[in-house]
Amino acid sequence: MPLPEAGIDVVLSQPLDGALLLARVRSLVRSNSSDKDWELGEGTSHALGFAEAQKVFAPSGRAVLVGPNRALLEDWTTQIAGNSPTKTKVAGVDEAINILGTSKNANLPDVFALAMGNHEPEKILYFLATLKSNTSTRHCAVLVVQTHTNQGLGAQALDIGANNLMQHSFQPAEMALRINILLRRKKNNDTIRAKVRNGLEAAVSNPFTGLHNRRYAMPQLDRIVEHDNLTGDPFAVMIEDMDHFKQINDNHGNASGDAVLVETAKQLAENLRAVDMIARIGGEEFLIVMPGAQRKDAQGAAHRLCHLIGDKPLKKPDGLRPINATISIGLAVAGDTKRQLTNLWTERTRRYLLPKTVAAIAIH
Repeated sequence: MPLPEAGIDVVLSQPLDGALLLARVRSLVRSNSSDKDWELGEGTSHALGFAEAQKVFAPSGRAVLVGPNRALLEDWTTQIAGNSPTKTKVAGVDEAINILGTSKNANLPDVFALAMGNHEPEKILYFLATLKSNTSTRHCAVLVVQTHTNQGLGAQALDIGANNLMQHSFQPAEMALRINILLRRKKNNDTIRAKVRNGLEAAVSNPFTGLHNRRYAMPQLDRIVEHDNLTGDPFAVMIEDMDHFKQINDNHGNASGDAVLVETAKQLAENLRAVDMIARIGGEEFLIVMPGAQRKDAQGAAHRLCHLIGDKPLKKPDGLRPINATISIGLAVAGDTKRQLTNLWTERTRRYLLPKTVAAIAIH
């Protein structure tokens, strides 16, 4: 059994080159640290689905062989075809750079195999640096294959970010094996990143309405307030509350109440600006923050929202008699010194602002 297939990451031959050995160690430490960064506690791992059994077979994927000698790369592709399920194609260095500029993230290769010899190795190193510095390709796996052994160039490639290095030119079985190992690791890390990203999104979103939740909204509001304190830019804060929501649930059922909340959230999201923040902060309460909004603009938006929701009967899930629902909005505007606190849901709205002069109204 080849040593890499048995789980060995690197096989070194004597005599050892000190610079290359240290570069190998640094590369392995980086790879291990990156994997450790994604490791979570056992309970969290189970909750996010990380405790699933690992697949031991080589997953399918896409690889691009890059180098100055296209005929050589075509020959390599033919020889490794039977040893790997990876779909491979070849490209010159300039062509590969164009691939990076034109491909969407979903169309990017999983693995780049870079053939580096004595002819213009700096172009390969430049391409490698471009790969690892680009946000869309930094997670692509990179195998550098040296067609002529050069310890210094190998060490440099590892330090730039190559995930693996073949020093002794091309061996079909070894190259296929190393591509399979890199592909399996990349697919696994991609899965973990996606689950963490989805978990973070779920942590700051209300899955029922699709809006942000209180956990996300309150720190964001704090930042908007801090920005206002520094710049004096106005902003408006609204608290929207469904009127007599308990009666909707009692008279029409909880499913109808849920439908009212979902439709209300949809109307809010579709009829406010992209820069406005909307969050569900309670059972039937929604927080709206409008950065840069003057009192007149915010008041107009509040009246518009009240009419949009109150004037349009909402459909029940059973398709029968629609429900007439209305909302009330408490509004406070920071940065307006011409008005003092007036007839406002003081406990609901004012608590979201730092102590300062605000304009405030109640809209029904």
